[in-house]
Amino acid sequence: MKIDRITDDDLRKLVKLEERAFTVGPYSADMLRYALSESGDMAFKVEDEENIIAYIMACPVSDSSLDIESVAVDPEYRGKGLAKALFQHIEDIAKQRGYEKIVLEVREHNPEAIGLYEKLGFKKTEFLKNYYSEKLNGSRNAFRMEKRLIE
Repeated sequence: MKIDRITDDDLRKLVKLEERAFTVGPYSADMLRYALSESGDMAFKVEDEENIIAYIMACPVSDSSLDIESVAVDPEYRGKGLAKALFQHIEDIAKQRGYEKIVLEVREHNPEAIGLYEKLGFKKTEFLKNYYSEKLNGSRNAFRMEKRLIE
């Protein structure tokens, strides 16, 4: 598996992946363009022969904290370790750059993602009422999760 940086030329493929990966609230091209500009060199992808099949974007929120802005894996490729590899890639860079923690937000009714994040060492730190603009399974709530990189 090869992890590469996302470039502006990848925008169309990212939109296609968002539409395949998320039934509610996929990022639009404009949202992805903004997230990419905010993440700078912390946006990575995995591709097959034709498409981006997984990606992750992280944005610094302080000198010590990095936020996972977005992560997606094509439904056909889930369970193959792509998300784990992308998270490890981001974590390695974050440690090299001296970040102390990585945070993310996840829908309260997304047990698959929550389970993955917990396996990766993230812990729930906060409940966010009405965090999302669109409902999923009747809820807009989320959990903030955090992984400490330095103990």
